[in-house]
Amino acid sequence: MNDLNPICVNDGETFDSDKLEVFQINELLRSTNGTVTINFVGVVMSKDNVLISFPKHFDYNKLSIYERKEYIKSISSLLVNGKSTTNPPKKKKHSSHEFPMDSYIVVVDYFKKYGIYNKKIKVENKTNSGKPNWKKTMKKSSKIVQENGIVFLPIISTKK
Repeated sequence: MNDLNPICVNDGETFDSDKLEVFQINELLRSTNGTVTINFVGVVMSKDNVLISFPKHFDYNKLSIYERKEYIKSISSLLVNGKSTTNPPKKKKHSSHEFPMDSYIVVVDYFKKYGIYNKKIKVENKTNSGKPNWKKTMKKSSKIVQENGIVFLPIISTKK
């Protein structure tokens, strides 16, 4: 890694997907209307290249090659060992080109403890697919009275 010039990007940045082909990270990219954007923060290493994706608004252009390599070592060590063995140069005043290692550690610890956050979305529809939501069906649906009971149409159901 000493002779490599790492490829630096920011999360959410638009990037040429052909240049990222060597890293085989298609699941970490977001493709919208033919535009490919980076969708992760971290380090990806291939045989001959290193890609480091910094958080949004992190100004990596102000970093020297040495500082970029130190950040790669530090983040890689954090992900593999659970702690950082090298410390990038500390600055007294936080700036846009100082990597937020404290915040990154909190995010990694949360991920290790709870996994990826998945929001379960409930979709309500007026079909028979899903679990019937009887409370909403009785309030919102038309009631048809018959000799043997009441029929509610349509049945409002919920799908997760």
